[in-house]
Amino acid sequence: MTSHASISFRDVATDAVVFWERGRIAYNLLLAAATVMVVGLPVNAGFPWLEVAFLAVMANVLYCAGYLPDLVLQFTPWRGVWRHARWLLLLAGCALAGWIALAAAFAMAADFGA
Repeated sequence: MTSHASISFRDVATDAVVFWERGRIAYNLLLAAATVMVVGLPVNAGFPWLEVAFLAVMANVLYCAGYLPDLVLQFTPWRGVWRHARWLLLLAGCALAGWIALAAAFAMAADFGA
């Protein structure tokens, strides 16, 4: 087992990027599925695509919040435990984002008349 004191920032950052960017695929698929489930696939030119694009960008910016606790906890003695449990943070973030996406999609559907 490697001591947490001898781990370089580059190793920790690489580990975090690999984990979180793989998770981003599932995260975006979840948000897209939630939106399509509520709004459908509108083809009307009047649909607020700019709002949807803005919300998608903001969701991905907020997704990056998972990096902070991951990087911090990887420099603690609990690094090994954290690396096996960080999927719980990903799951909690996906659940919260899915709930927000559903609320936004329902609001858009109501405004759009879908």
